[in-house]
Amino acid sequence: MNCEEAQELITALIDDELSEWESASIKSHLEQCVRCQAMHQQERALKAEVRMAAASVIAPADLREKILLGLGSAPEQGGVSKEREGPGWLSQLALRPVFVFALLLLLLLPAVYLMRPKELSIPLFALESHQKIVERSLAYVAEENEEKLKAELLRSVEGRFAPMGYDLSMMGLRPVGG
Repeated sequence: MNCEEAQELITALIDDELSEWESASIKSHLEQCVRCQAMHQQERALKAEVRMAAASVIAPADLREKILLGLGSAPEQGGVSKEREGPGWLSQLALRPVFVFALLLLLLLPAVYLMRPKELSIPLFALESHQKIVERSLAYVAEENEEKLKAELLRSVEGRFAPMGYDLSMMGLRPVGG
């Protein structure tokens, strides 16, 4: 263990909050390191001073009752707490349906989202269409010759624009048209 790690654990050692392994490890380090021993002594002295200062502070006798009143659960003279009265109790009842609605909404929205039909993305749709064209289940005209295919596509759009030419042979796709 190095000094930086030990310094982080000194307060926990004094408060007895370390595991057996951590406690043994830091005690071993403190036996060897004078600087960390001094920090340990300073921390112990500080804790002792804080305890002495806390012992001299006396809280007012009615502080507990005031705190409980502020929380809305002050005990009666008989020791039994009063039922809540007035608008606080009513407002809690009024908000219950809102919380129930919000919870139902949180549960139903993901279910509705997951149950809706999946839409094909454009690239997947294009590949599926190409596969159907290759299988000749979608094509009106299929042509193996690129020049004849280009001429047929130009004719089908009455020459208004020329088809774009991409070489997709690297993907194993051959030209077809429809």
